[in-house]
Amino acid sequence: IAMWVARRHRAFQIVEDPEFPEIVRMLYQKAQLPSRVTVSHDVHDIHEMSKDNVLKLFKNLPGKIHIGVDGWTSPN
Repeated sequence: IAMWVARRHRAFQIVEDPEFPEIVRMLYQKAQLPSRVTVSHDVHDIHEMSKDNVLKLFKNLPGKIHIGVDGWTSPN
């Protein structure tokens, strides 16, 4: 759930949406859903675990890299 929330720019509290448990339980009846706080912590943990690998990846690339930021695009 944390990966989906992070990749698709979903709010952490999507797990508290009334229909969300229904969707999940259609797939697996015994599923236990995390709280929004747990999802938030999981996203933060994934970031912490991943950032060193991303830095190593960029450092090991030959040449230079240009990273541009698009400040006008909104996922909403």
